[in-house]
Amino acid sequence: MSSPRYVIAFGECATAGGPWWESYNIVKGIDQVLPVDVYVAGCPPRPENLFAALMKLQDKVSGKVAGNTERNLSETARHNEEARV
Repeated sequence: MSSPRYVIAFGECATAGGPWWESYNIVKGIDQVLPVDVYVAGCPPRPENLFAALMKLQDKVSGKVAGNTERNLSETARHNEEARV
């Protein structure tokens, strides 16, 4: 997959484990595994929530939203550097 990559956590199960959060085999949120750019709330998420998340991600990509801009640039550079070694 080409860089930069963006992650949307879609739904309660992805963001916090959902109703099964106490189970031993459930990760307590995808942000423990992947850096998440935008969260979509709901179980199941409403279409309006997904649309709002996509608009927020679009603003983040274009630089209108303050966020972790270091991740986009440094992570790509670090990945390219590791690939060379």
